[in-house]
Amino acid sequence: MRCRYLKAVLRQDVEYFDLHVTSTSEIITSVSSDSLVIQDVLSEKVRCCYNCHQLTKNIKIVQARDFAYNELHVLKPRFRIS
Repeated sequence: MRCRYLKAVLRQDVEYFDLHVTSTSEIITSVSSDSLVIQDVLSEKVRCCYNCHQLTKNIKIVQARDFAYNELHVLKPRFRIS
């Protein structure tokens, strides 16, 4: 990901570097800090998606168990002792 970002930065017109960048270290610092921000955001999104997936899976399991429980009690024959 850092390589792609660096390639995108280096594809900028030379004018961009003349106007906005004063040194090479500024480019390196910018790429490093931006990639860390992107990495943090992506890891948070992945964690959120995983938690949503787990929640959905657990809801489906509970619904299936509840359905099976209800089916057993509805279909269970009831005998009267007289």
